[in-house]
Amino acid sequence: MTVAAVGTLLGVSTDTVNRYDAAARIPRPIHLSDSTRRWRARELLDWIDVGCPHRDKWERNSWTPSHMVKVSWLLDEKKREVTALHEECRELLDILKQGQELVRVRT
Repeated sequence: MTVAAVGTLLGVSTDTVNRYDAAARIPRPIHLSDSTRRWRARELLDWIDVGCPHRDKWERNSWTPSHMVKVSWLLDEKKREVTALHEECRELLDILKQGQELVRVRT
């Protein structure tokens, strides 16, 4: 992606993209020549998906960003499943407690 395309993606000017790059606030571009830089679209989208971390944090992580997004989504899905199961267990426990109270009342 060109500087202009990155600016459009991020909703900022090309000057701001250049400042972000100089300050290492966006992923490292590919230098095609001294004056020509390009960014990988997939990398920028992954970077956005994980919250736009500073370049050093982005590069320091050993995970592949697109895999990290998928793992994060899967963890969220599993958390929802566990929460639903927890609620079901609470409901069953309440039913069992009510049954025990009924047995006590009858005896």
